Amino acid sequence: VISLLKDIKSDGSTSATQWALLGSSYSSLKQNKKAMAVYDNWIEIQPKQRLAWVNKASLQEHLTDYVGALTTVEKALIEAPDDSQFSILRAHYLILTKKFNQAQMQISSLSNEQLRLPLVQGLQAKIWLTEGKLQQALSGLEGLYNLLPSPYNAALLFSSYRRLGQEEIAFSFIQKHIEFFPADNITRQLLAESAITYNKPLAKQHY
Repeated sequence: VISLLKDIKSDGSTSATQWALLGSSYSSLKQNKKAMAVYDNWIEIQPKQRLAWVNKASLQEHLTDYVGALTTVEKALIEAPDDSQFSILRAHYLILTKKFNQAQMQISSLSNEQLRLPLVQGLQAKIWLTEGKLQQALSGLEGLYNLLPSPYNAALLFSSYRRLGQEEIAFSFIQKHIEFFPADNITRQLLAESAITYNKPLAKQHY
């Protein structure tokens, strides 16, 4: 794909598919600087193309450059101030950069329809966690996990159950997660380490 596309001259009429394929091909080969250059060039030529901004922010997030991703989304909002996805992404990156007050202000500015989205409720729950509002955060964390059952979201929900003293629910949840995602060794390690004081045979099984 790179060989086919890299030397084609790009302009304002170049399709989003061509840009996206070239950028994702570079990132798949871990040539992230070249991928980023593609997205920067795409944004420069087609600043109104929302996918260009989203792809750049996603790559920055993958590289744990959360400050960079936040900057990208804030620049995208200048081009598209009414774009709800960019507003939600801004809240997401504000949380990742630990700017919780700004994240709360961003979430509070969303519409009632947007506030009902599981993703947004999950973001709100993460802010509540930082404020110690565990019970209030729980339903949002459960909805976020059901939407995106990543190791990170699994760990958030598991630890929240335990902090609320719901040990049986916590270990039942994390074992079901491992059943559905047996290749998730990050969560399996968390289960094994946590079970040492809860259920030694269970810890031994997963080690």
